[in-house]
Amino acid sequence: MFFKNFSRNINLFALLFFALLLSTQLRAEEIKKAGLKIQTLEGEHVSFKDQLQSGKWNIVFVWTTYCNHCVDQYAFLSELHTGSNNIEVLGICLNEQSSIEDVRTTIEEKQHEFPSIMATASDFSNAYEINTGEPFSGTPTYLLYYGTDFQAFLDGPTNKKTIIDFIN
Repeated sequence: MFFKNFSRNINLFALLFFALLLSTQLRAEEIKKAGLKIQTLEGEHVSFKDQLQSGKWNIVFVWTTYCNHCVDQYAFLSELHTGSNNIEVLGICLNEQSSIEDVRTTIEEKQHEFPSIMATASDFSNAYEINTGEPFSGTPTYLLYYGTDFQAFLDGPTNKKTIIDFIN
């Protein structure tokens, strides 16, 4: 029976294969379109991927102005940012409750020495789930990229040694 309808089966297989290929390409386009839109502390809307440094490890630290655990992370992240040629730290402040001025004030008061940008929590949550396959659970959160290539994520506080050990 299979051989009797061989031509029909080949056509059916080809149709299914191309449908699967098309759906895979559409998913890739969907992910590209879901790129995280962010705002600089000067109010300029820019692309997240454009903020990552090529040829370097990019530690993306997600924080809020009201997160006490985030404050505990600032010192070692500042050390990593200023003390290494191959590591960049980029903060993303989720700004549902904070204005640009609130974020600037927090940065000045807490004296962290790495740049920060702003994103809405809902936009970040969507991009996070696309990148990691997991729902966003809150701050602090880390995303690790080499250049623009996503490598790993970590929810919750960490330390300098854990990050260095992963990179090495």
